This record gives sequence, structure tokens and C-alpha cells, in this order.
Amino acid sequence: MSAASTPAARTHTTPAPLPQAPAPAPARATTPDDVRRRNRAAMLRYLYGRERVTRQELAANLGLSLPTVTQNLHAMLEEGLAMPGDALSSTGGRRARGYAFNPRHRLAVGAQAGPTTLLLRAVDLYGNVVMERVRSLPYRADVAYRQRVGGIVGEFAAECGAVIGAGVCLPDAAGAGAEHRPDHARTPAAQSPAARTPAAQPFAVQSSPAQQPPISQPSAAQSVAVAFARHSPAPCATVRPPQAAAFAELWHDRTLRNALCIYLDRRPSGAMIVNDSVLPGCAIEHMTLVPGGRECRCGRRGCMDAYCSLETLPEDYESIPGFFSVLEQGETHHRERMNRWLDHVALAIANARSVVPGDVIVGGEAAQYLDDADIAALTRRVADLDAQSVGGHADANVMNDDAYGTGADANTGADAHGTGGTGPALTLRTASCDDGACATGAALRFVRPYLDGLFGV
Repeated sequence: MSAASTPAARTHTTPAPLPQAPAPAPARATTPDDVRRRNRAAMLRYLYGRERVTRQELAANLGLSLPTVTQNLHAMLEEGLAMPGDALSSTGGRRARGYAFNPRHRLAVGAQAGPTTLLLRAVDLYGNVVMERVRSLPYRADVAYRQRVGGIVGEFAAECGAVIGAGVCLPDAAGAGAEHRPDHARTPAAQSPAARTPAAQPFAVQSSPAQQPPISQPSAAQSVAVAFARHSPAPCATVRPPQAAAFAELWHDRTLRNALCIYLDRRPSGAMIVNDSVLPGCAIEHMTLVPGGRECRCGRRGCMDAYCSLETLPEDYESIPGFFSVLEQGETHHRERMNRWLDHVALAIANARSVVPGDVIVGGEAAQYLDDADIAALTRRVADLDAQSVGGHADANVMNDDAYGTGADANTGADAHGTGGTGPALTLRTASCDDGACATGAALRFVRPYLDGLFGV
């Protein structure tokens, strides 16, 4: 056998040793400072959850000595975390003094931009609105407007005193719309004249290509934060309106764990609550509802926005309040349009519930027009789609553009509070917060993390 044909000698290599898992770090010995921090956090949690307590009650229920309770209470009073209350009634002897958590030792600020006004709110650590102001400020989709908003919110925060943070709700198009993309990155629909008409904006805002800020312009968050920082050292963040409203719902309904919040405005939007937290960046309004359907303002076709907007309900030259006024009179054509709209909303809810199978909260401008019968009809539609779905997902292809049917309520046979025996139980209700929920929720976004730090969570 020639050298060329001789097989190469097989070599044996020793495999590299597998990396060893690091040895667990030895448990750190508990120090007196650790004990003091735990005692302090436990006392603050106890105070926060009760209207008024005594030193004796704190000591007995937390297993602490009376001197420890007295020392911590004295420090909390000096820091403003607690406040003394009136002496409690006594059955004999010296009356014990009560103590309470001071919810106003820190405030959080929220702002909500409207078509012509800016709503400002300050909330305490219980989520109560303690200060409110409305400033006249017509909305504009430009940097100067956002800087003005930041300045006004900063002045309000400075007036409030000790503020843990400020949340600012701008219309979605102002915070993350096409106006911040270079011209070559915009879709044809975004550059068309129709996309620049007032109807394509969140409010009636005139806009032109010359008014669009170039890519080098600061983002909405930067514009607001820089102007805010001139007046207050507190952190400032922009918050999407549906997320802010969901924060408010989650705060005021402690039973919520998983929920879909859908806001049926002229520009629909939504947010998802998962495991007691609001998911960031959830834009359900641009889910594909009808493949190849109507053109959406985002440049795609068939989005939920194009079918669930309140602007799809009125006929030509008819207002939204006028539509519902005629609907109440029983006009047949208006009822057919309403039924089609409910069908599309139900499909959007059913699709979103395939991701977050929880409660459904309906808010926005539509909530003021939907009566109990409408909510029941919408609930039956969603329940029917849940029952028909395979694997919990309603098939969007069952819908043709404007031709899903009459939306008759009697054809489902599903319980208004169930899902026909399949899927998670369905609870659908209107939002419980007021019209300023976005301002309140934008402020509450800062309260929960602050309390977690205070209570040692």
C-alpha cells in the first residue's frame, strides 16, 4: 500500500472538561441593619393597609418589641412616612394614640393630552387624585408642542413638591408615528394626501410634509423629558394612552390578574394585563382582522383600526352622537351597521383573548354609548367565537370585508358570561375609571415601584 493510500493514524484527544457549576455563595450572615430594614418594611406595610393602628397593635401583630416599634415610629414621623392620629377611645386608663401611613409624603404626576387641553393630575400613594388642573393647549404634532407639554408638566410637578415621577400621555401618532421616520422609510399610504388629512390624525390636526420634523429631531420622549427637567429633578416618561388607562384599571380593581383592555375610540387601541402587570408595547389595534381588507392609517390592510373605529359607524355627514341617537330610535339600517361593527369588535376581542385569556374591559368613547343590551350582545358574540375556535383562536378568514352577516344575537346560544363550554370563562364589562384615566394611570405607573421599594418587595 502506497504512502498516499495509507489511512491517517487515528488520534485520540482528551475531551475538554465540562464547566463546573459555580459553587453557591455562602449565605450572608444577617446583620443588625438587615433586621432593622425588615422591621421597618414590615411596619410600613402594616400601616399602609390599615386606617389607624397603635404601637401595641404593631408590636403584637408583627412580633416586635414595643421599644423597637417606638423607635421606628419616631423615625417614620421625622421622615414624614407616618403621621400621628387622634387618641383612640379607651375603656379605662390612658388612651392609646393611633398612627397612620402618610400617603402624601410623595406624589406622582400624570398628564393627558386632549384635542384642545392638557389634563394634569397629582395622585397620592393610595392612588387618590389630590390635585387637578386643566390647561388650554391645542394639540399639534410637532416638537414645539411636546416641549411645551414637558414644561407645563414640570412646572406642575415642582408645585406639587416631593414627586416620585411624572407620566405623560401623548396621542400615539405623536409618540411613535410615521412623523419620526425618514421620508424614504415611510409607506406610500403614510405619504399620501389622505394620510395627512385631519381624519387620519388622532385629532383634527393640519399637517404637511414641510411641517414634519426631520429624522434628526428628538423623539417625543426626549422632547418632553428635556423640557420637564428644567423644572423638576423627578424622572419623566411618556406612556401610551391605552397602557396608562390599563394601569388605572389594574390599580382600582385588585381582582384583575389577566385582562384585555380595549379602548373603542375614533382611533381604537388596547393594552394587555398579564400576571398583574401591564405589558409594554402591545398594539392590538393593528392586528389583521380582515386579510386584504380596508386600508389602515398604518399603511397595511385589514387592521382592527380600520373596522373597529367609531368613525366607521356614521353615514356621510352624520356625527357619532347623531348615529347613536338615530340607533336608539330603532332605525333598521343603523342597527345593521351597529351589528356589523359589533361583529368586528367581537372578532378582535376573541383573537386577543387567544393570547391573554382573561377578563375584557371595554373603554373609550364607545363606552358612553354602549348600554347593557349592547354589552350583553358583544359578550355573546365573543363567547360564540370562543366556542367555535380551534385551539382558542377565532379564524379571521370567516369575515369578508363588510359582509360578516347581520350579527343577530339569537343565533349563538352561548351563555352571556361563559364560552359555550370551551376556553376560559368570559367576563366582559365597561371600564370603571373616569375620563381622566390616562392621566391617573400615567401617574400610578410610578407609585407601585416606589411602594415595592418602600416595603422591601
